[in-house]
Amino acid sequence: TKIPDNPSPVDCAKFGLQEELFEHIEKNPDCIFEEDQYGNDLLYYASSFGNERIVWLLCELGLTDENRRCLLSAYTIRVKAILKRFNDYSQANMASSKETHQTLNQMLGRVFNLCNPEETNACENQSDLVNLWKPDCSITSRDGTFRVHSWILASRWDYFCEILCAGVEDLIEKEASLDEIVSLINTNKSKIHIL
Repeated sequence: TKIPDNPSPVDCAKFGLQEELFEHIEKNPDCIFEEDQYGNDLLYYASSFGNERIVWLLCELGLTDENRRCLLSAYTIRVKAILKRFNDYSQANMASSKETHQTLNQMLGRVFNLCNPEETNACENQSDLVNLWKPDCSITSRDGTFRVHSWILASRWDYFCEILCAGVEDLIEKEASLDEIVSLINTNKSKIHIL
């Protein structure tokens, strides 16, 4: 990925451009709160790209990792250590994570139970069911672009789990059909954006 000629604060966080970020901060101190079209802020990008100095700077300036996305996407162990120094990742803050993963496990159990060989004809659109298990996302990093599966993302990171599981628990409680569950999951998948 090429560094833009006039990097924005988000670009500075991504590419580790500390001097350029200082210039942005001098002109507009509120630029540290800037987010891109996906709702990702400077701390998220600095963490994801492993730019330790910028992570430290942003944390010192008051940015926090309230939903643990930065910690979960941190590129290096040192970035995680910096984030842990400035943020409270206590068990109290992680209760929702356990609930989210219980929802994911319950949802997967429901889908697998409905997909046993005797009941696969319960799904009207077999291609939707098959596509549910194929790699369906791309992650771009410094080393290239990789095809990944949204289920793996959801099992590893709460952020993706919350997106993928949104509304599924209600369908499970209503004993929804497999078609309804697959349709909602596919709708939720379309909301996952990774750069």
